[in-house]
Amino acid sequence: MLRALAALLDKRIADIVALFWHTDFNHRRDRLLNLLILNEKKYEEVKTELDTLIKRLNLAYEMRNIAAHCTWRKGRKPDSISPVIIKFKGSYPKMAEQGLPVREYTAEILISEAKKIQRLSADFCAFFMANFGAEFATGEDDIFD
Repeated sequence: MLRALAALLDKRIADIVALFWHTDFNHRRDRLLNLLILNEKKYEEVKTELDTLIKRLNLAYEMRNIAAHCTWRKGRKPDSISPVIIKFKGSYPKMAEQGLPVREYTAEILISEAKKIQRLSADFCAFFMANFGAEFATGEDDIFD
């Protein structure tokens, strides 16, 4: 995402890293979208494709957070696991499932989700290379940076 911001702002990647170092994914995504909206003519040309990318990006980020930040327990279905959040209040940990999508994951589902994120990364890079001249080292980038 930083390289896409660099292309939109016509800045070096080092400048963008310095500017956005302490911003989280949601703020970077919002800044990116706002910069695109400011360029009304170009935004109207790419709006449909961009909206689809943003929706996919949000779903991927939700899945990434579940995978990275949850604790997992055995699921009800064979060979499945379910995410849980452990909250610490006082001296006793408490497991919470609030706010998590009710879903059980198998190895096949997790692999499928990882492949979707990889495709999204390639699509994101292709979109910004084609429409805004962004440069990515490998044709893919960490879309969550």
